[in-house]
Amino acid sequence: MRLGKLWALSSVTALALLLCGIALAAGSEHLNFKFDDRKWTLGFEHEDEGSWLKEYVLDGQSVDNWTELVTEQFFPDSQPKATARQFMESFVEKIHKASPKVVFQVLSEADTDVLFQWQIKGDPNNQDQFELDRIVSGRTGLHFLHYVIKPTMSDAQRTKWMDLLKAAKVVGA
Repeated sequence: MRLGKLWALSSVTALALLLCGIALAAGSEHLNFKFDDRKWTLGFEHEDEGSWLKEYVLDGQSVDNWTELVTEQFFPDSQPKATARQFMESFVEKIHKASPKVVFQVLSEADTDVLFQWQIKGDPNNQDQFELDRIVSGRTGLHFLHYVIKPTMSDAQRTKWMDLLKAAKVVGA
């Protein structure tokens, strides 16, 4: 009798775990991203019709007053309309309109993935900043991961953050 109850409990537990796995699999797709070894906190998040944005700042800073910022964005159903490269080109065009002095460079590119950098320096209308970005086409949308630092980035920081951005993987959905 005791074995029968144990088997019934194990079956219920297995079913619950299976249902949890199905629920997790049906959840939102996102980039699994690891920060560097400093303490980062979520400073702002917004969701609208499936699109979302999350901004992370170093401990003690805010999204209104930061020296380094990591932003993750998701645009659902964008990948049938634009490739990662096309999305990047549209983004860069908008940056050029806001700051004609921007310097831009593609660092690596694949069919569903583009890593690029851009920098604003000496523009009287915008603060100097250096940004590394990665756009990845997932199954359910486009993921846009940004790391930005003011005023500029050292070679060591650039290498470290390029590695961190490249290591991010699409998970979920």
